[in-house]
Amino acid sequence: MSKTMTLVAGLSLTVAACGGVEPRLDNPGDPGQDKEGIVHRTIVWLKSDGSSEVKTVDITRAQQQAEVAQREEMAQRRESGSAIGTATQAVGVDPNCAASSLWLFDDYNQTGWNELCLFKQPTSPVAYLRDYTVTYCWPTPAGYGLFTISCHSFTWEGRVRSFYAGVDGGAFFYAPDGHAFAQSFQAWQRTDHASLLVSEATALGFF
Repeated sequence: MSKTMTLVAGLSLTVAACGGVEPRLDNPGDPGQDKEGIVHRTIVWLKSDGSSEVKTVDITRAQQQAEVAQREEMAQRRESGSAIGTATQAVGVDPNCAASSLWLFDDYNQTGWNELCLFKQPTSPVAYLRDYTVTYCWPTPAGYGLFTISCHSFTWEGRVRSFYAGVDGGAFFYAPDGHAFAQSFQAWQRTDHASLLVSEATALGFF
């Protein structure tokens, strides 16, 4: 799926809102260098009947990194028990990519053009990454001082480059040629460089 729109040259704010320069599709680049760029965040509430509720929002990279820093601080204090209590309360109070959710990023070190937040309900089913999209946008010269902004969407399959677990552990699944493989993760686990299996994962589930 793609869309284009024509802009007059010099509208840098509109260009920046779509992420700036063209990312490589296999590695979106280093969005951490652009702290005012836009991150496309998909928030998913997994339901016990197998369905899900999905909301998409745009946030700044600065906001994304501030939230990662807050979670890191909370994780460092969890030995006292206060951080766990705060996160558990957040499950019922604020499911909007709260500290209780699993965060997935399409670039390394908890960065990226896209972020997927998975909020677990009791007896939640497995989440299939093909059901959720990543979006990349970049400007292309169109002549006569004009640019087209091209936005292309793909699924999250094969896009996970880093992740930060919330209150629940779980596992990523990859099944090439009918052979299933899994890699587990623990609650509050931070992984800045996903393994090959996680990077190629097609689904995940919670313990």
